Amino acid sequence: MVKIRLFVLLLVLFLASLASSSELSMGLKWEKELDDPVTAVEIADIDGDGKKEIVAAMSETRFIAGMLAGSGKIYVLDLDGNILNESSALIGPPSDILVVDDLDADGTSEIILGIYSHSHVLDSGCKLMFKPYVGKGRIIESVKTADLDGDGLKEIVITAVSDNQNQNGVYVFDNTGKRKWTKGTKGRSYSFAIADLNNDGRPEVVVGTTWGNGPISSSTGYISVLNSSGGEIFNNRMEGGGIVSVAVADLDNDGTGEILAGSWPALSVFDHEGNSKWNYTAGGRVNALVAEDLDNDGNKEIIIASNDIYVLDNEGELICKNPVGSEVYALEIKDLDGDGRAEILVGSDRFYILDNECNEVWNYRTDLSVKSISVDDLDNDGYYEVAVGSMDRKLYVF
Repeated sequence: MVKIRLFVLLLVLFLASLASSSELSMGLKWEKELDDPVTAVEIADIDGDGKKEIVAAMSETRFIAGMLAGSGKIYVLDLDGNILNESSALIGPPSDILVVDDLDADGTSEIILGIYSHSHVLDSGCKLMFKPYVGKGRIIESVKTADLDGDGLKEIVITAVSDNQNQNGVYVFDNTGKRKWTKGTKGRSYSFAIADLNNDGRPEVVVGTTWGNGPISSSTGYISVLNSSGGEIFNNRMEGGGIVSVAVADLDNDGTGEILAGSWPALSVFDHEGNSKWNYTAGGRVNALVAEDLDNDGNKEIIIASNDIYVLDNEGELICKNPVGSEVYALEIKDLDGDGRAEILVGSDRFYILDNECNEVWNYRTDLSVKSISVDDLDNDGYYEVAVGSMDRKLYVF
């Protein structure tokens, strides 16, 4: 009897160890070949009917008479990959900037793109509504939406760059496309964040810039924080190269946000007043960064996308890293399997999924690089789907 009980106990422990070490299982639901490279994807219920759609942005770059040109297009697809709506061709040097949000609080979402010097705002049926203009010779680098003034309506916040350093800046438009304010920046801004840094109930615009005409690695970086009306709170120079990625997160759980600035080749962290806290040197340019609690311990980890994927603790100590691909283009964090520990989703030469300890648990080979990833419960069955946009002109759903 003792031997039987011992055998049962060992069997239970063995099965438990298998369950704890089981790999994430993912499968391709469908793929859809579209007209051009798929540079951005978002999953959202854009028409307010309770069913989520996939918004896919495509763009094709080419040179005409020695000048950068091209065209883009938006498709809206249902959960099975059927095309519901599509836009007309959007002419201009294309970009991978796509935001889906309800600007006017009417229950349906607008689709916001950044194309050269115009932001294109489409309704949920892909019809052009208006085109906020940032000015001749300026190129839009980043777009976000937020209710800056607390009136219940979203503003469109844009950073744009120019060869003329005096034309770089932040541009804010209301939900109808009317410009509200503009603030020049010291250098080109490739990334910014919107967050309530000091927990006063009002959002700030946190802008990272690159000053200089040489490579980003030898340029000077600045962190500029603006209030919701465009007034400058502070503008601090940082050590190292120009800033290419920005995020805000409360790393120490004190109720105020830290500013995370990615440069070449470092991550720099500042408190909400702009005082330097710590730096971490990565292996190359910090293309993207996210702060999330990966292991469900109440503290956020920082995930850096550089030449490798790095995971740091909230004080800047390296937890793990993984040399995925040659360059990372997309980064998302989500607990896909519901085990309380988040996975790291990476778009590179293929689509990778890492666990919270940087171990590769799954990958899918696409014909060309993966440029965008979006995660949501597309069919409302309680499980996440992952939409992936690739340069091979295909949209994949897993």
